[in-house]
Amino acid sequence: NHLSSEKKVSSFLLERKDNVFFSNMIPIGNNNNSGSSNSNSSNFDQEKDELMAIIFSMRRKEENYLPDDYLQLMKDVPVKYDCSSDFKSIDKDWRRLMVEWCFTVSDHFYLDHDTVAIAMNNFDRFMSILCDEDIDDKEKLKKNTSIENLKGVVFYQLAAMVCFYTAVKIHEPIVIEPKIISMMSQGVYTEEQVIDMEQCVLHTIQWYLNPPTPISFVHCFLSLIPDEIIDSESKDYALIMELTKQQIELSIKDYSFVGSYASCVALAALTNSIQAINADKIIYENDTSLKFKLQKAISNIITDNNMCSEDFVLHQDRCWNLVQDLPPSLVNPSISLSIKTANSSGSDSSIYGSPRGVFF
Repeated sequence: NHLSSEKKVSSFLLERKDNVFFSNMIPIGNNNNSGSSNSNSSNFDQEKDELMAIIFSMRRKEENYLPDDYLQLMKDVPVKYDCSSDFKSIDKDWRRLMVEWCFTVSDHFYLDHDTVAIAMNNFDRFMSILCDEDIDDKEKLKKNTSIENLKGVVFYQLAAMVCFYTAVKIHEPIVIEPKIISMMSQGVYTEEQVIDMEQCVLHTIQWYLNPPTPISFVHCFLSLIPDEIIDSESKDYALIMELTKQQIELSIKDYSFVGSYASCVALAALTNSIQAINADKIIYENDTSLKFKLQKAISNIITDNNMCSEDFVLHQDRCWNLVQDLPPSLVNPSISLSIKTANSSGSDSSIYGSPRGVFF
């Protein structure tokens, strides 16, 4: 029983604080209530207006959660938390290893992978602020604490671990105690250092701990896409969601996505997945109606939410490339077949040689 093993490790569980953000949301297009067509149309419009208000709020919120390219900033400006000889250890590969560590711990404790997205957003913003030469009181956060003498990669590694620890504490039904983080570090860090680092992180990012994640946007966007394109009752729905989540998780590992809007990554990954899973219909059955409906739905989302079409195109290609680079053993066979079909030469080979071809 994984719960009993968690109790041995963390010694207690918290009552789950379920995110009911979407629990009461009625998916658009699935209104089967009886009544006049005018009533159904009115309900549809009301649901869409409510959903668009939610997306607008999330889009505005994500502006406050955008990190900078801190690896470049490290090269451009002095960093007060620096041990310069360790700078070469803080790179894209090092960050990817930290993300993979978070996913490994997440799987061990049966946690939601979206918690890793939250943790890394917090960490990336923490690092961005540390590298801001206009911030003059960085050292005050460390002074007279157990982390005062931590430098370079030793400091940054603890910060990444603590960002994950904090995200779990806020967004999951369990708490990983500081002593467990200390044990996971094989004694490199003490419980006191974990606690002090958490305070340092929280004050640095000013308690902004609830970033809108790509998956949260995916759930919203799904409700704006007609049922004839993606039906939650169909067997393809699970495949579309699996491929979408896979692209998003790969983007979390990839430093080039730092600074990207979560909404843009979400829509790009979701669109790629719908195209791939429906590739047979679009290419071999030449279902131009489905292609047109998908194009119109995505274009409307981009326009209605003031999203940048160029960014969307860029992220489509980047997300698609991440999936294609995966070893076959890590891809669901059904999804792998869809990807091959999507990449095959058809009557309009440019469509799937570059996924953006469907739209622009």
